[in-house]
Order: sequence, then structure tokens, then C-alpha cells
Amino acid sequence: MKTLTKRQSEILKFIREYSSINGYPPSIREIAKHFFIKSPSGAKKHVDALVKKGYLSRGRGARTIGEERFYMDSVKMVPVIGKVAAGIPILAVENIMGEIPLPESMAEGKEIFILRVEGDSMTDVGIDSGDYLVVRQQQTVEQGDIVIAIIDGDATVKRFFKRENTVILKPENKNMNPIEVKKGDFLIAGKVISVIKMLEGKKIF
Repeated sequence: MKTLTKRQSEILKFIREYSSINGYPPSIREIAKHFFIKSPSGAKKHVDALVKKGYLSRGRGARTIGEERFYMDSVKMVPVIGKVAAGIPILAVENIMGEIPLPESMAEGKEIFILRVEGDSMTDVGIDSGDYLVVRQQQTVEQGDIVIAIIDGDATVKRFFKRENTVILKPENKNMNPIEVKKGDFLIAGKVISVIKMLEGKKIF
């Protein structure tokens, strides 16, 4: 990679530290404010130079509240899904509410999405209402996997088991009973690979 100027090195360090603390990179306006640069266009020139020199890359869908953001290669933009309807592809445009950046290590796989939990059927394994689940889109899962299943057009998170011709979706809540469904009455949207905990019940979207 090409050598950086002193200011470019300072800005790159700030972007890395900010991303490490917040989970997403700063906007151009935030960079300008931090370095007392008079206008966002001045900060943008420095960031453009970092992109050109290969230290940063522009992320897909990288606009938030009209402020352009630049993402390091280690960050991946992941779609947040709203209501999922049966028969409609999970990552169809009409299902996507927005995107948030996640570390590549958390978002491994080609088809990753995020879904907000509603309800307390999985509280015994630490998945609470209001949490966000990072899900790998796949239809084939193993016994005991925590999955997103679509039943009658609604998404539910349960532990998957199959016995002969019956699928059992087991909640992780001792006060709830398993759901039994016949093959063809539902579909598996994906496997849960990570949980994002939200403090004070705040929403991403």
C-alpha cells in the first residue's frame, strides 16, 4: 500500500478506534468535527485518499441520514428484515428495513440477515424479546439447531428437531410447549449464528 500523510494516518486511526468502540465507522461530518476541518468536503478528500490507497473501502448501502460513511474491509453491511411472508424470498427488497455494519467474523456466509425477536419463547438460552438475531439463510439444518421457521407467514425462532414425518420446533422456555408441524406446512428461513443484545429495549430500526 502507498505511504500515508500524517493527517491521513491520524484519520485512519480515528476511524479504526471509533469503529471498534461503536461497531460502525464515523460519518464524514463526524470526521470533520473531530479534526476541526472546516467543511465535510475537506474531510472527504482525506477519506477518498485512504480509499484510493487501499486502506478503506466503500461499503454497500453506506449512507445513513444523508451522511456518507466509509467502511474498512473487516466490516460487512447486513440487512435487517421486517415481517417475513411465506413464499417471498427472505432477502427480497420488500422485506428489508435497513442495514447495519457487522464484523466480517460475525457475518460469515453469503446470505446473512438480521431479525428482531418478539416474544419470550427462547429466554432460557438467553434470547430475549427485543434482541436481534444474526441468521444465515439456509433450508438445511441439523438436529438441535436454533432456527428461524416460517409458519403461516409468520417468523418464529425455535430449536429444530425432526422425528420421522414430523418437525418439532422446541421453545427454550419451560413454560411453553413444543410446536409440531407436518412437512410442507412450514419452511426453514435460516440458522441463528449469533445474538445481538440491545440494552434498555432500544431498537436498531
